[in-house]
Amino acid sequence: PMNLLNKLSMNSIKLNKRRSIAIITGIMLAVALLTAVSSMVYCGYYSLLTYEKNTKGDYHVVIYDVSKSEAVKYEAIDGVDSVWTDEGACYIKMDRSGLMDYNRTLGDILGVSEAAADFLMGDSDYSDEEYEAIMTELENIEHGWDINTTLMILEADPLKESALKIVIYMGIAAALVVILTSIYCIRNSFDISITERIRQYGMIASVGATGRQIRKNVFFEAFVLGAAGLLSGLCLGILAEYILVRLTDHMLFETYSEGFHVYFVISPLALFAALLMGIITIYFSARKSAVRAAKISPINAIRNIEDIKADKKKLKIPGWVERRFGTPGVISYKSTKRSKKRFRTSQISIVVSVVVFISSVYFASMTYDTLESAYDWDYSVSASIECDDAYELMREIASYDEVKAYSLVRSLIYDVNSIDVISDDYKEYVGSNDYDITAVVDVRSVGDEAFVSYCEKLGLDADEVTDNKEGIYIFAPSGSHKDEIVATLDAKAGDVVTGRIDYDYYGLDEDDASEMSVSIAAVTSEFPIAGKAWGGHEYIVVSDSFMDELMAQAGADGRIMGFFDTDSASKLYSRIDDAFSKLSYDEGVGYAISNLEESYNTMKMFLLTLGIFLFGFILVVMLIGLTNIYNTINTGIELRKSEFAALFSVGMTPKQFEQMIRLESMFVGAKALAIGIPVSVLMSVLLYVIMVKSADDPSALSYRPPLLEAAISIIVVIGLLYMIIRGASKRLMRQNIIETIRNENV
Repeated sequence: PMNLLNKLSMNSIKLNKRRSIAIITGIMLAVALLTAVSSMVYCGYYSLLTYEKNTKGDYHVVIYDVSKSEAVKYEAIDGVDSVWTDEGACYIKMDRSGLMDYNRTLGDILGVSEAAADFLMGDSDYSDEEYEAIMTELENIEHGWDINTTLMILEADPLKESALKIVIYMGIAAALVVILTSIYCIRNSFDISITERIRQYGMIASVGATGRQIRKNVFFEAFVLGAAGLLSGLCLGILAEYILVRLTDHMLFETYSEGFHVYFVISPLALFAALLMGIITIYFSARKSAVRAAKISPINAIRNIEDIKADKKKLKIPGWVERRFGTPGVISYKSTKRSKKRFRTSQISIVVSVVVFISSVYFASMTYDTLESAYDWDYSVSASIECDDAYELMREIASYDEVKAYSLVRSLIYDVNSIDVISDDYKEYVGSNDYDITAVVDVRSVGDEAFVSYCEKLGLDADEVTDNKEGIYIFAPSGSHKDEIVATLDAKAGDVVTGRIDYDYYGLDEDDASEMSVSIAAVTSEFPIAGKAWGGHEYIVVSDSFMDELMAQAGADGRIMGFFDTDSASKLYSRIDDAFSKLSYDEGVGYAISNLEESYNTMKMFLLTLGIFLFGFILVVMLIGLTNIYNTINTGIELRKSEFAALFSVGMTPKQFEQMIRLESMFVGAKALAIGIPVSVLMSVLLYVIMVKSADDPSALSYRPPLLEAAISIIVVIGLLYMIIRGASKRLMRQNIIETIRNENV
């Protein structure tokens, strides 16, 4: 009997090629994605492992100042695989057993306890007594030593390595999403297959086939279709892995210069994991259909009424449907109500696809907006140096041809003692209303050219501000807690701020810091060029000549920061580096240079790489859903051939038939979109809230309803349903009414 049932299944697979191809395609896409995900996780692991070996060396521990005769003792340690010496250093590599218990092995190599070895590998949970004991042990180690910690962790316990841990967890999450989505979609395909053959199963059951035999037959069909899908999915997944590895490696090579490469590796373990997950997916996809087929009543199966549910109350037709669409509208509306199970599957697939598409595109868009706001600076290169004649050196750099605009920032800590301009909020904050209270303000100059531009921006005369020794008071709180930031001063234009430099900070005697006054020319929240990079929220900006006086008094003119706007960031960076390098060997000279444009491009490339993975993943998940939609609608129409033939026989015209079919798809699509789009909007709000909470400056982000994404989803859903229905209706129009009705009654 089983051979007969299996032959019937094989014939069904061959005769219903469209359905069989749809099921195989769903399995193939799911297995391909699982293969690509598992293989990329392994490629990430292998690439990190290779990078560590190439940069630091293929060893786990190195002991310095050891002769060849002394190195022999390390070979006898349990867990050591190989030992070699090079230029007085002894390199030790552990075997598998040593790595599995690396704390014990490391302790034996260094001659310390396992607790000390555990400390060296990153554990920090110790009492004061334990910590002192460990430090004593480490100090008493005979030779100098070093540990290739990252390589040891990668080979022994990869989940302890943070970067790889993120990759693995992302891979597991992606695999779970694929499995759950695929189980639903492929299960639906098997349900359709069972529905299509329900009468056949009813006849087989009526002549003696047991439920167990029918259940095994369903699993046999799943095995045949699954074998084809698994094999093609593995091949497609390996191809996708190759493309992603080459693309990622190219992008990383263009971005980084540290020699990190992503290697294409076919891992038997990764392929086995993908194969196992694919088999699990197919089993759970077919299981429910197999149980359903085994329990079906032969009479109901032969009559094919198992999925048809009628309720007079639920079948009540809204008046607008009949008035607007007539008889075709009434029939299509009733059909969607009577066979909810058939249509629900398509609706859920559409909802899932719409939500995944809108949410992912919106997330990517928000991420790029965040990047743009984070790097919305008015300079490209920054540099700071501390040395004699630092200001003159920066002025020389500012004269380079590559520089379009610049700001040369010098800073001093200024103690304000004029109680009348210190704000009440600040007095309350420090808990004192004494007239001896002192407030600290950062006084800065920005260079003559930048100061003139800043004054013009605020409508001030730069010469007048300079001659009168006036300053511009800036208070511009930012960040997620900006409403809680207290202003130190309550100054207005015309107020005089009296104080002196912070003599304690600059190591001066109190008598050396004479009192000086700054008249406030304007109060603003606007920064001069590169002011956002200062990192604070409250400053007094003065002219260079006034800053010269303060600097001379403080004796602190050796440090300066320069911010440069340029179209040739890399070239300017190199020139500044060359200029600073000539001074780097002088005692007391320290400098730093930053290429903001390079940082921006690096982050942009990272997001682009992440976006490729994200959209590739989403595309395959959506393809699985779209395959399910196509299979559901097409097979549903095929199963209703006798119903349509009966309608043609009582006078329904081809035009009315096409209208009825289109209305059915419209009702299904409209309901799915009515659920999918609001859910997507809620997801976009949730994503926005999460990103605002994690942003350094939430004010830089604003909520944008996903209108464009929703419009694209509507157009795609309408176009997809139209194409599927149009193709199916053309096939039905070619059928013979008499033959269809006759076959139905055989």
